[in-house]
Parts: sequence; structure tokens; C-alpha cells
Amino acid sequence: MNHRVALLSLLALLPGCVSMQAVKDYSSYSRSTVESVNPVAKDFYSSCLRANSYKPWKSYSKCASEQEASKAIMKVAEVLDAYGAALGALASDELVDYSADVAKLTAEVKKLKNFDDKKVYALGKLSSLIANAATSAYQQKEVVKFIQAGDDSVTTVSNGLADIVASNYSQAIKLELSAWEDGYKRAERAERNSKPIAWEAYSKAQWQTRADLESKRSAAQALAKGIRAIGETHAKLKQDAERITGKEVYASVRSYVDAIKPVIKEVQDAFSKK
Repeated sequence: MNHRVALLSLLALLPGCVSMQAVKDYSSYSRSTVESVNPVAKDFYSSCLRANSYKPWKSYSKCASEQEASKAIMKVAEVLDAYGAALGALASDELVDYSADVAKLTAEVKKLKNFDDKKVYALGKLSSLIANAATSAYQQKEVVKFIQAGDDSVTTVSNGLADIVASNYSQAIKLELSAWEDGYKRAERAERNSKPIAWEAYSKAQWQTRADLESKRSAAQALAKGIRAIGETHAKLKQDAERITGKEVYASVRSYVDAIKPVIKEVQDAFSKK
């Protein structure tokens, strides 16, 4: 019996035999959180386009800066997602697969307002770390080293992305709501009394549009907190990295997962509306 216990203990120390379910869960749900950024980023540009429908032609915007920002936001999310994928691969004792042009990536992201040089540097550093893990064929035994090397960058990048979602997108929706209000008031003055039946249907549809916009803004605010929690939870992984399979790590990840599940659902509901 003692020999069996000793054998099991030895096997548990071998690469590929260590259970890292908490790290896998963190990887999975951090990626789901980041995936939820895409519809928000796309709608950042779409919101500007929609606002045009309430404006006179002379106030029309091509929304070029919003389109560039939308693409850059998705690039930031892409790197965070790649980190989550790499961490999940290592925890499963699989090889990391990643390649990216760091110079091109950082050049595109520099166009983002509120994403300063420190954050751009952290993004590039994180991308390089993932690429190095791929080219160096990191294995499960290097999970701790990978987490420790990436922690500062993960925190900086996730906080930066959260700031953009919380402030830039909220501002875009605020501007759209302002344009909606101006357009609604103009239509009300012209049509409410002269065409009461048609106005009732129009008004109902318009207020539903407003409610949908408010839902998007609320979901984006909740998502921003969830993105920030990616970095906060990762910091806990680093803090307990030497006990990565321990109860403390599992509890931290479980808390993050429980909190982010309804947020992901809220984003799906808000941005699936036509």
C-alpha cells in the first residue's frame, strides 16, 4: 500500500499529470469575457453610424476615427484572448500556438485614445511573451513561470481595455442618445398631433430603440468590471503561483467565474438585439 501511495505521489509530480483545473477555468472564462468585447467594439463604430440617422446632412459624420478605434479595441482584446489560450494550453500540457507582428499591432493600438504608451508597451510585451512560449515550446511545468512573467502586463492591458469599454463606449452611446433625443423631439413637433395613430406606433418603436441603447450601455459597464477582474484574478494566480493547484487558487477563480457568467449573458442579450 505504501508503494502505491509513493507511486501516485511521484506521478503527480510529472508533467501532464498535475491537475490544473482552476487555471483551465480561468483561461476559459477570461477568453469568454474577452470575446464579449467584440460586439461592443463593433457597436462603437455602429453607434456613430446610427447617430447620423437623427442628424441633418450638414452634421453627417463618416465615423472614420470610430472605425479605427473599433479595430484597435479588437486588437487589444485579441492579445488578451491569445494569452488566455496560451495559459489554457500550458495547463492542459499542450503546446502554445501563436504568431503576431508586434510592431504592426502596437502601431495600430497607438491610435486609441486613453491607451497610453505604458499600456501599449505592456501589450507588446504580453504579445512577445506568448510568442516566446510558442517558439520555445513551453510545457505544463512552465505554467508558473509564464504566469509570473505575464502578470504585470495582463493587469495593465486588462485595466486599459476596461477603461476604454467603460468610458469610450459609454460616451459613444451618450452621443447617440443625444442625437436620438433631438430627432425624437423634431418628429414629435411635426407629427404627434397631425398623425396621432401613426405617431403612436413610431413613438413605441423609438422608445424601444432607446431602451435597447440603455441596455447596451449597462452591459458594457458590467463587462468593463469583468475585464478588470481578469487582471485582478491573474494577480491572485501569481500570488499563489507556487501553490497553483491549491484551494486558494481554486477559490479565487471560482469567485471570478461566478461573477462573470451573468455578465457574459447580459452582453449576449443586449447585443443580439436587432
